[in-house]
Amino acid sequence: MRRRQKPKNEIMRPSIKNILKSGGLAAVIAVAANVGIWLVATAMGGSALQVIAVAINSILGLLVGGLIYALLARFTKRANNIFTVVSIVFLVVYAYAPISAMTTPPAGIEPFNVTTVIATELMHVVAGALAIWAYTKRAEA
Repeated sequence: MRRRQKPKNEIMRPSIKNILKSGGLAAVIAVAANVGIWLVATAMGGSALQVIAVAINSILGLLVGGLIYALLARFTKRANNIFTVVSIVFLVVYAYAPISAMTTPPAGIEPFNVTTVIATELMHVVAGALAIWAYTKRAEA
C-alpha cells in the first residue's frame, strides 16, 4: 500500500484512528516498562505505590496526552513541535510531585522513600518519552 505524498501547501493531519492506535501501543509499552520499574523498586527497598496505580496512571497519562495531541493536530499547523515542548515542560514541572511526596504524600499513601522517588521519576520519563514518540512519530498521517 503506497503512502499518499503530501502536497507542498497541504497539511497532513493524523487521523483519530492513527492517534488511538499509536496511543494504545504506547500505553501497552508504558504499562509493561513501568510495572517492570515498580518490580525492581519493590525488590530494592519497597515502593509506596500499588502496582495497579502504576498501570492506571501510565494509561491515564497517555490518554490525556493523546487528547491534547488530537486537539493540537486539529487546530494547529505545528502539532508535533508544540506537543513535544508541552510534554517536556509538563515532565519538568511534574518532577517535583514525587519529591514532595517524601514529606507530604497524597491521601492514603505512605510517604515516599528515595527508592520510590527515583522509580517514580523514571516512570514519568518512560511514559513521557513514549507519548512523544507515539504521537509525533507513529501517529503521523
